[in-house]
Amino acid sequence: MLVMTINYTHVVAHYAEIIIKGKNRSFFESTLLQNARSILSDSAIHVHRRAGRLVVELSKPFNNVRSDFKRILGIVNFSPCLVVKSEIDEIKKAALTIAKYANATTFKISTQRAWKQFPLNSQQINEDVGAHVLKKTKKNVRMKNPGLTITIEVTPQETYVHAETYDAFGGLPSGTAGKIVSLLSGGIDSPVSSFLMMKRGATVVLVHCMNKTIISSGVQDKIEQLAKQLARYQLNMRLYIVPFDAVQREIVKHVSPRYRMIVYRRFMLRIGERVMKKEGAKALVTGDSLSQVASQTLDNLRAVRSVTDQIILSPLIGSNKQEIIDLAEKIGTYPISILPYNDCCSFLVAKHPELNAKSSQIDLFEKSLDIKELVYSAVRNAKRITY
Repeated sequence: MLVMTINYTHVVAHYAEIIIKGKNRSFFESTLLQNARSILSDSAIHVHRRAGRLVVELSKPFNNVRSDFKRILGIVNFSPCLVVKSEIDEIKKAALTIAKYANATTFKISTQRAWKQFPLNSQQINEDVGAHVLKKTKKNVRMKNPGLTITIEVTPQETYVHAETYDAFGGLPSGTAGKIVSLLSGGIDSPVSSFLMMKRGATVVLVHCMNKTIISSGVQDKIEQLAKQLARYQLNMRLYIVPFDAVQREIVKHVSPRYRMIVYRRFMLRIGERVMKKEGAKALVTGDSLSQVASQTLDNLRAVRSVTDQIILSPLIGSNKQEIIDLAEKIGTYPISILPYNDCCSFLVAKHPELNAKSSQIDLFEKSLDIKELVYSAVRNAKRITY
């Protein structure tokens, strides 16, 4: 365990999936670098790329900016580090500095050589640096489960020496996979599904259908809080708040309570599709998890999705509720999602809604509705917010 009294001025951040991108790798690395510079603009003097990693020179103490690194999608982990010349004596000095500040009694050295022309191989560096630390500190060497692991990363330009590593979310840099539209409720699932698509490199546009017959000011505040939290992971987030009350009034007039939830969701997809065309997006995203609630049975999912031929992505489809909650807590949306509210889909629906709806049944109900005008009017009157 390290005592955090070293005044680290640099952080080395690692990525993984980008490395296997072949001829497209430079595009992903460049986007990652741009995103990192934007997110760290208030806390970094310089951000540059070095031998398959990002190196950040900090303008603020590491502990003050640590959470910002987790906002950089594409980063797998990051470590505060000492930066020295790629010379064995300088590497020894850095390793010893870290060892002296550690309260551990055992240690080991672990070297990664991105520069294969360095005079010593990885094992020789481990032995040479380890002997130096052993002599100067009297700490014991332990190869399995040491109290302190000092990692050395040798590159042609410089060497990074560190002993603490923090996990990030990994994935791909935001903005590398095209634009998509995500339907955002005020619950737990849809913010997580939106985040997972950001993590795959998509630029996410959020759409919330709001029922103004409920206490809408509180709901809108909650939705905006969720959007702001998600915007921490994506530059230039856009949110559409679409009035849904006129749609719901017509549905309540013409559709049996047993089927209303399904018709609500069909209209939400139509609205999402309309926004998708306005934005030039390529897919829709939902927070569906198979059989979690009545509207998410296979039959009901088929009946809902039959209204569009667009690609519909549902990254949570095989996840259970606890898995979704765990990720919501990690990305910071959970405390917002559990704030009380009434969502559109629960408005005047049956206590026991239909579980096995057929598209043909729903089509009959919808014959009495002016679908095109209802969707057009809702989107036309939407409030658009950019973060």
